[in-house]
Amino acid sequence: ILTEIGSMCAGNATTALAQILNRRIELQFPSVKFVSINKLPWHLGGHPEEIILGIHMQILGGIRGNALMILGEREDGVDRLEEAVAVFQEAATEITREKAPCDWASIQNNLGNVLTSLGERETGTVHLKEAAAIFREAIGELNREDTPLDWAMLQNNLGNALMNIGERDGNIADLEESITAYRS
Repeated sequence: ILTEIGSMCAGNATTALAQILNRRIELQFPSVKFVSINKLPWHLGGHPEEIILGIHMQILGGIRGNALMILGEREDGVDRLEEAVAVFQEAATEITREKAPCDWASIQNNLGNVLTSLGERETGTVHLKEAAAIFREAIGELNREDTPLDWAMLQNNLGNALMNIGERDGNIADLEESITAYRS
């Protein structure tokens, strides 16, 4: 599941970047390997005495929320997706907009994506409209200049939610707003 989460996040970022640059971007999917922290230097090609640069990545909203979302999208029911919503909502109370606006926006993006998945399984638009509102709110915390990939990913996800709403409701305004989000 970790590899799939990494691939999903990298794929979303690559799609958003390709839309911004208006060109094709090639992506190689990452691999995941669990190793003891004591053996990490050898896996990075060094020795314990050498200084090695490392990157620590936190999957905001918890690995549990992302795993539940992936598993839920593979299943017919909605139980895991609803559980993922609860996990991301709880994460948003811990990592608040005031403390860490970019991290909060990332959690909101995850929450919006789960709500979009739920919305795609329902006949109405309740979850889709909730997702669109969450994406709009998260976009308000970011700007294109400082966080272009995150901003573009949120715009793309907003466009997806609005397109689904417009297709279901037949509301031209939602479809036009989705086009605006995609073009942003």
